[in-house]
Amino acid sequence: MGYVNTTGIKEMDYIIVDHNLIKPDEENLYSEKVVRLPNIWNSHIGISNKLLVNELPFIKNQYITFGCFNNSSKISENCINTWSKILSKIDKSKLIIKASSKDSEMAQKNILDKFKSNNINEKRIIFESHKKNRNDHLKMYNLVDISLDTFPFPGVTTSFESIWMGVPVLTKMGNNFTSRCGESININLGMIEMIARDEEDYILKAIKLSKNIDYLSEIRKTLREKANKSPLFDSESFGHDFTKLIKSIWENYISRN
Repeated sequence: MGYVNTTGIKEMDYIIVDHNLIKPDEENLYSEKVVRLPNIWNSHIGISNKLLVNELPFIKNQYITFGCFNNSSKISENCINTWSKILSKIDKSKLIIKASSKDSEMAQKNILDKFKSNNINEKRIIFESHKKNRNDHLKMYNLVDISLDTFPFPGVTTSFESIWMGVPVLTKMGNNFTSRCGESININLGMIEMIARDEEDYILKAIKLSKNIDYLSEIRKTLREKANKSPLFDSESFGHDFTKLIKSIWENYISRN
């Protein structure tokens, strides 16, 4: 549970995924037998409704604020190069990078240096420290117009959080279980338009979204309700589907023995 790759060991019999994560012609790359849930491979129990979704920050700021609250170890050089191109093409836009842990804070100087090497003014990169209180962490999404997912290792928990707080997540297609997690989340959410084919499409989608303020404002108002009605936060259905899958695996094992 939570390990999104093959273990490569014969003692592990199965790997549980959904239809978006491992294609049929890739199953031979996994030492485990691939079994699939009917919807998403991973569901969230939900976050407090007392945490209010605020107005789109752009309305007050008059510039787009991107955000990435993922673990800093997921912020690849390719991510920084791609984000730099987005910032350079969207006037006055800024990027908030929030540390997911104290360790992540240590990486911030190196990350900033890479942005500066791409001619991005350091004032456009805003670093936020790790928040011990979970609600304080979640409230930080109120500062963000669009979340930028990392690649090739996308966020999972942070994507659920961002969506709950009304902030859509721009993610990129991957080529295996690990790199397709963000893709599966947006597919199950019914937001295919937030999935980029490649880095160039990622940049183009970020630019297009930044110009459509009415669309972003509407998403902000409706995203939590949309997510609540999707498999992302339907833990009851997920529990039923997961139990049914495990039961069928066990019954098959018993019948063979």
